Amino acid sequence: MNQPGKTSADSNPWNTVGSVSAKSGLPAKASDGAPADLAPQAPVSTAPAPAPAAPQAFPPAPQLPGPAAKSTGVLALILGIASILLCFLPIISTIMGIAAIALAIRSARRAEYSGALTAGKVTGIIGTVLSLLVLILIILSITVASRMYGSFGSPASNIGVDQGHTADQQRAWTAVEDKMDALASQNEQDAAAIADLFTRYVNDDAELAPYMQGCDPALYATWSVLGLEFEDDGVFIAGREGYAYVNVTARDGSELVDLWSNLLDQAAADPGLANTTDEEFAQIFTDTYLQALAASNEMYETTIVLDLQQDGDGTWSVAEESWDEAIAYLFGL
Repeated sequence: MNQPGKTSADSNPWNTVGSVSAKSGLPAKASDGAPADLAPQAPVSTAPAPAPAAPQAFPPAPQLPGPAAKSTGVLALILGIASILLCFLPIISTIMGIAAIALAIRSARRAEYSGALTAGKVTGIIGTVLSLLVLILIILSITVASRMYGSFGSPASNIGVDQGHTADQQRAWTAVEDKMDALASQNEQDAAAIADLFTRYVNDDAELAPYMQGCDPALYATWSVLGLEFEDDGVFIAGREGYAYVNVTARDGSELVDLWSNLLDQAAADPGLANTTDEEFAQIFTDTYLQALAASNEMYETTIVLDLQQDGDGTWSVAEESWDEAIAYLFGL
């Protein structure tokens, strides 16, 4: 039974449900006896639907090195190692090191990776750095040497102050020139030294020495300085000492000995000389010696180095020990 003051519609429990539904946005249920199309409806949203979320991007998976990357890596590694081993040849080593680095960088741009490429790049960098250091050391060495060279004086291709000699160098070269002129003029001291060299050569062969006693050593000394020429190839002075390079053109003693030996062989092959006495054999040695001196005119060129010293009065001279060594070098057999 209905209570007084309330209608049946007010007591309908669905009215409460419909009210709650309207607040919550759910479709309202029509009350009893109300048409369905007059029931309250939830508002319809006219906003556009949100766009679907874009798929999440992931970095590409690393690729294994292919054959091209491996071969390039091996080449880069070879060049890098070679640049280290050849760092004492800085230009070649630098080129190899840069080539190894360039190969590694180019492969990296192509997304080609391998352990050999990395190793090639590292060794290429090391080789390039070492090569540059060696090159710097070479340049510094040349610079220091040129400065030291300049402190000794510049060599002259000809004689004279106007050709590059300082006053001291000119005086030192004059001492050398006097010594060489005396040698070419067959001065007694030098001639005796050259003759002694020939005597030593003869006495070196104990078996043949008795037959060679008729071979005059003085003739060899005279022959040795015939046509002797010399020229200045540089004078260097440091304080009261120095040295001089001298280009010398002299008789070739080796050619003389070869010619003499051939003449003796021809004599030994002569059947008519098979039964010669010792005196005749000695005479054959003397005759062939004279023939060799007359026929031998071969010259040779060489360079000697003479030590120089300045005396207390300021004059320069050639050190005697150095001069004796030069005579032995030029005319020893």
